[in-house]
Amino acid sequence: MEQLTPVMPLQYVSTRLVHEPTFKERPILGEAEKVAEFLKERLDLSMDREVLGVICVSPMMQVNLAEIVSIGTIDSALVHAREIFKSAITSSSIGIILFHTHPTTDSSEPSFPDLATTKRLIEAGKILGIEIFDHIILAGDGSWTSMKDEAGTLSLLAYINKKGKVE
Repeated sequence: MEQLTPVMPLQYVSTRLVHEPTFKERPILGEAEKVAEFLKERLDLSMDREVLGVICVSPMMQVNLAEIVSIGTIDSALVHAREIFKSAITSSSIGIILFHTHPTTDSSEPSFPDLATTKRLIEAGKILGIEIFDHIILAGDGSWTSMKDEAGTLSLLAYINKKGKVE
């Protein structure tokens, strides 16, 4: 008779999302200038690749969480809505401020891909009930552009449609 080997019990692996405060004090970022200063204090603008991130905010525009979502190549960064909104959902934020760098240029002007990506993320955010308040672009020389400020009285989406003829 063949000897049976004992069966090992299955091991279970689980993942839990735990929210830990990132900041001792949660700064309030109402204006684009405050956002740009907040980012310039924390980002290395001399990096040789694009960095894309998100600042998740409360209804009072207090920072719940700020993180880099993607580190890309010299002129692009991989962006997917699930990665952008994951942080906002897990930090119970009502909205986000997108940011990314233009490391190889002294221009912080949004490119056509920047406009198209922002539009796609605004539309995804509407489905989730998470608003994109702004998209800040920082150039290697420290200059920056706020799409919200550029939009003026237009909504961010109307500005993108007008500026980039994004369909």
